Amino acid sequence: MTISFQGEVLLSQLQVVGGNKSGVFVHKVTEGSPAQSVGISPGAQILQVRCEQGQRALRMVLEDSTLEEALWALGQVQGFCHLSLRPNQDGYEKLLHQLQCGEATSGDSFYVRVNMSLPGTCSGALTVTCNDILHVTNTRHGTDGSWKASHVHPCQLQDLKSGTLPNYYRAQRLLIRAIEDMTFHHRPQRKSERCQTQEKQKAVRIVSTGRLGPNPLWVSVEEDNTEENKQSGDSAVPRSCVTLMPYTLVTPHHPPTSRPVLLFPTMLGRIMDNKLGKLQGFQLCEPELLNPSEYAARVQKADVLEDCGKGSHRCYTLQSVERVIKQVQNFSK
Repeated sequence: MTISFQGEVLLSQLQVVGGNKSGVFVHKVTEGSPAQSVGISPGAQILQVRCEQGQRALRMVLEDSTLEEALWALGQVQGFCHLSLRPNQDGYEKLLHQLQCGEATSGDSFYVRVNMSLPGTCSGALTVTCNDILHVTNTRHGTDGSWKASHVHPCQLQDLKSGTLPNYYRAQRLLIRAIEDMTFHHRPQRKSERCQTQEKQKAVRIVSTGRLGPNPLWVSVEEDNTEENKQSGDSAVPRSCVTLMPYTLVTPHHPPTSRPVLLFPTMLGRIMDNKLGKLQGFQLCEPELLNPSEYAARVQKADVLEDCGKGSHRCYTLQSVERVIKQVQNFSK
């Protein structure tokens, strides 16, 4: 349903909770406000807001937006507006339960690949390397301009160390500054400096987008063209603009088939273990320590692939390889 009312300073009339995973919900309504007079109550999910800004009629879709983007969109309303709402008391109560018992700090949850290195100099800030995968769980963490995020286990969908992260727009400014430093501070270098330069260049990954399609990283803002605008031939607000992306949205992907396994002879394996173990995307299989009876049973079934040493029941088994295969977790756009 769509409700129209005087939304002057809308965020003074409504308090919202939620995020891109749970949806954005009305949490509190100011007593005596126009929002209360038209019957808006806690538990309603906000799907869309339409309002006028200058000579333009804007439509902003909040169904999949983060809490940060939803608050920004609602903050644009300074007059008469139209809110599209959906009754969703079950979703609202589930979110409140998660917030109250500490299972979540917001309704946000999405994964990003970081396209730049961040040193994490501030207290509580994450130290991030270019190409790291992070799980963002709160886009309004503490002060404005910070997200709460966690490093993600490279092979399992598990959150590791958490901390704060610059939000999309702060990070975008940092990315532009880093590119400017690399571009304008260039000078002829000696051979001894080239290796250091190559390492620094890995700190930035250039990714651009036209901002087409829904994306939790930004709210969808379009001009709500009326018949009058169409007849007069007024140009619409640009639907997209090419922009550098400090973060790229990614989603967990479970491969439908097992990942390939590399088996090396003992001597070659010692060399390749050191080389491949340092590369992203490779996981080394750890040997198992079996008791004598287990070892004999595994040998009987041909499950022992290689012994680690004579007189030892430490060995690589078929089961340990299968466990590694099942743990593999990929992220894709």
